[in-house]
Order: sequence, then C-alpha cells, then structure tokens
Amino acid sequence: MPNCVCLAQYYIHPEFASVARLLHRHTGPIFPLIEDLFGVRIAEVHQTIGAALIDTELAEKLAVEAGSAALELQRTYRLSNLQVAQVTISTHPAGRYRHSMTLRRVNSECPSRRAANTTRGT
Repeated sequence: MPNCVCLAQYYIHPEFASVARLLHRHTGPIFPLIEDLFGVRIAEVHQTIGAALIDTELAEKLAVEAGSAALELQRTYRLSNLQVAQVTISTHPAGRYRHSMTLRRVNSECPSRRAANTTRGT
C-alpha cells in the first residue's frame, strides 16, 4: 500500500453486521449504508483527534517507520437512543493529514458597536 493515505479500522455493532455484504462494491462512508439498510438514523458523531505512534504492524501497511508520529481520529456514530452503531479509528502518518475549519459568528457585529447602538436611542 505505498500510496495509502491512512489505515481505517471499522467496528460495526453486531445488530448491523450484515452491512458487510455491501462493502465489496462500496466506497465512502459506511454509516449511510447502515441507515438505508436498517431504517435507522445516526443522530451524532463524536470525534476525538490525538497524537499516536505507529506500531510495527501499521508501519508495514502504511510504508513508514515503526515508532513514527501519526494522527489518530476516532469517530463514534450513535443513534438517537445513544446506541453505538459504528466506531471508526483512522491512523494518518505525519504529513498525510490536514485539518481545516472556519468558525463564523452568528452575529458578526462588533460588541462595542452594538453597545453604542443601544445607548444612542436613550
């Protein structure tokens, strides 16, 4: 796997295990298959991102040195009743992962300007 970006491990709740029969011809996220096949809805996904060291087994699969740095993402997919449907652990060797996000205020008006506007009317 020389061009492998990461190694993803999927753990599916036994109640939804038959989804495995669809995976040989599927690319992309698994949780929509669980939703479609079983008529359930994923209500939340909890993600934890942390640093890790790559063990010997993973190093071989990812074509990197054992003990090298990695970023590990764990996602827990829960139904509305809080039952865990799926857990995914993705290990990304250093340099093969980039995370970017934009945070936007709901009210973008400057707090000092807002205070000035409210005192003008008095």
